[in-house]
Amino acid sequence: MHVYHYAAYERTHLLPLATRHGVGEEDVDDLLRAGVPVDLYPIVRKALVVGSHST
Repeated sequence: MHVYHYAAYERTHLLPLATRHGVGEEDVDDLLRAGVPVDLYPIVRKALVVGSHST
């Protein structure tokens, strides 16, 4: 299973949110360690080509 997201916000804040609310810390940690969240930002950044005129 993968959970796709864009940019690091979700991955950065998921465990602190679980810890703050006291629910699912171990489950979130397991998901993060297993690489379930997939950040699409670096993939899109490497794939995007922008053409421009040179002068």
